[in-house]
Parts: sequence; structure tokens; C-alpha cells
Amino acid sequence: MIASLDAAAQQVAGLGAVVDEITLPDFEIFHSCGRVIAAAKAYAVHEQDLLTRPRDYGRNTYHRIMVGATLSAAHLVQALRLHRKLTSLLNGEVLRTHDAMISANGLAAATRLDEFIPDVAPKTALQTMPFNVTGNPVLTLPTGFSPDGLPLGMQIVGRAFDEATVLRIGAAYEAAGWIHKRPTLEPPIAV
Repeated sequence: MIASLDAAAQQVAGLGAVVDEITLPDFEIFHSCGRVIAAAKAYAVHEQDLLTRPRDYGRNTYHRIMVGATLSAAHLVQALRLHRKLTSLLNGEVLRTHDAMISANGLAAATRLDEFIPDVAPKTALQTMPFNVTGNPVLTLPTGFSPDGLPLGMQIVGRAFDEATVLRIGAAYEAAGWIHKRPTLEPPIAV
């Protein structure tokens, strides 16, 4: 995964971008903040249906949303304060001096569809929560394939309300060759 992201950064640099390494707060800070806010909002929206028709929800979705019922106003206020700090840090420091940034979309290849268990959240290593928290525009693009042919990806993250720059960077990256790449897959076994 890291090699794939490094190669993508080198390709973006080859297209004329100045590439610097940056450091963000630990992922778990973003993740904790985002989970509290998402659970509180989801519960507020779905409360009536969760209480009157709980079986209409898949088990995983039901469990994730019901966490919102256990949160206090203090939990939400603290998460919203942290949200404000993290958003300010990303936009006021990192993206103040950079037009955009790239980061890994996940720490591993995508999960195979036949490995998903109904009603159970897949164990993924997605790295999308920081930008769910900050609300920055993001475009995810492929950067390579795992040995099994599963996609690896990066996120291009832009300044608040600057989707145009994110899309221009993505279009340049795709035009440099990614738009035509496909994984090498074994032919299916006839049964």
C-alpha cells in the first residue's frame, strides 16, 4: 500500500506538483470524533423508526446507529469542539500552504465481495474519516492493485469548497495513464 501511494505521489510530482510530506493528528482522534458525531446524527434522524420498526434495519446498521442513544449532550458538544479544532488545523495550517493533499484511502486492499458477512461490518482499514469530520472535498482514485487484483487507492483532499482543484488534479492523474489500467485476474473456475 505504501509503495503504491509513494508511486502516486511521484507521478503527481512528475505532472508538476510540488510534493511535501505533512503530518496530521493521529487517525484515532479523527475517528473518535467522527463516530460520535455520526452516531448522534444518525440516531436523531432514525430514532422513531429504530424504536417502532427495528427489524427494518440490518443488524450492523442497527447496532451502529443505536450507539447514538447512549451519547450525552456533553459527548456531542466535546466532539463538535474537536471537529472545529481538526477542521481549523487542516484548513488553516496544512491547506493554507498547499493547494491539496493526498493520503491513503485505506491501509490495505479493498475487501473481496465474497468475504462480506451479511449484517456484520467488514474489518476494513479505511482512512476516510478525517475528511468526513472536516468536510473537505475528496476524490478517491486507484493507485495500484494488490497481488490478488484488488484495488488500492489514494484520496486527493482539497481546501474547503475547492472541488475544482481536486477534480483537476484527479483528471491530470488519470490522464497520465490510470484511466486505462486494469488488474490481471485469473479466469473464473467453471463449476
